[in-house]
Amino acid sequence: MGKVWVDLTHPFSAEIPRWPYFVKPVIDSMHTMAKGGVLTQRVDCVQHTGTHADAPRHVMEREFDGRRARYTHEMPVDAYTGDAVCLEINIHPWGLILPEHLEDACERANIKPSELKGMVVCLNTGMHRLFDDSKEYYHYAKGTGIEAGKWFVKQQVKCVAMDSQALDHPLHTAMGKNGPPMMNLRGATGKPITDEYIEKFGIEAYAEFDKE
Repeated sequence: MGKVWVDLTHPFSAEIPRWPYFVKPVIDSMHTMAKGGVLTQRVDCVQHTGTHADAPRHVMEREFDGRRARYTHEMPVDAYTGDAVCLEINIHPWGLILPEHLEDACERANIKPSELKGMVVCLNTGMHRLFDDSKEYYHYAKGTGIEAGKWFVKQQVKCVAMDSQALDHPLHTAMGKNGPPMMNLRGATGKPITDEYIEKFGIEAYAEFDKE
């Protein structure tokens, strides 16, 4: 059997759901067939709108080998392609994905963690079914943190894909109190989502998102 290419992208449009502080994409025509005999369109949007891949430069100034972190156009095409495995993550809503969840997913997929070396690892949390401009999709997503990141490095995976608003758990992002502009958005109860999380899971669980 030959290789199968799988398109994981959401359809792109001016109405595509986007991060809470991103401006709406603008798609307009510069030329039209009636006006000039050609069709030329202009698309204005913020990076990371819709399905996308992060370049190293998005999150670091230097890569682990000390060189300046690369932009997307400096990455080889095969950095984002290759043999892949989809791991189904069993975790409660708004959960922080830990190595134990990844180990469990590997066991159910009948693959050893050591066999992930050089592979594209896709995490299926079920969040793709909720893709929408909603608090449910953005505020209360499942996501990873530093412990999962260390696990991926240990297994020497090629790259990681995810069906959520980001690889990061929402409280590891600016939707909570991490990174500018540190919005700490209000959730379904009207309270800041950090307060909601503490009420639901306890202050010790929230401490994972409040480390220096």
